[in-house]
Amino acid sequence: MCGRYYIEPSAEDYREIFEMLQKKLKGSKAFDLLKTGGEIFPGDTVVVQVGNLRYAAMRWGFPCFDNKLLINARMETAWEKPTFKHAMKEQCCLVLANGYYEWRKEDGRKIKYRFYLPDSPLALAACFKMGKGDELPQFAILTKNADENIKTIHERMPVIITPDLQATWLAEGLEIRDIKIANLSFEEV
Repeated sequence: MCGRYYIEPSAEDYREIFEMLQKKLKGSKAFDLLKTGGEIFPGDTVVVQVGNLRYAAMRWGFPCFDNKLLINARMETAWEKPTFKHAMKEQCCLVLANGYYEWRKEDGRKIKYRFYLPDSPLALAACFKMGKGDELPQFAILTKNADENIKTIHERMPVIITPDLQATWLAEGLEIRDIKIANLSFEEV
């Protein structure tokens, strides 16, 4: 599961993208809601990549019948589940992040860990949809079984799309079952 991620407030990788989208959204409700740095929580409105050099403001989480948010989709079954099926076939996107957080329970307390690539930002695989009556599209982050070095902290992790596959993911989606990310680091925070 990926329950929170973060964007470095001073992230040079995203500065131009955020400024361009903020100019486009000026005067809209999305402009006031848009979060471009810090810890990102379910329900936040953020910048998401929807195509080659195309970005949009979206809200994290598909609404459920019980007013909760579906923030993640299992990559193994998202292609089949009614909630995600259409979005997986036609509306793939990338969530811009510098890293994500997971928690491990130890001796009755939760320990927070930050996962990141030391030398580059992350592109988290996601799918999106526009709900009836909603002003903004919503997205869900795809997850997979955790890589061996991460399983000691959490059994699931977000699907991270490597730069060589990002254009393909955005254009047509991929049935990615097991992507290995080299040098994913983590530390207790």
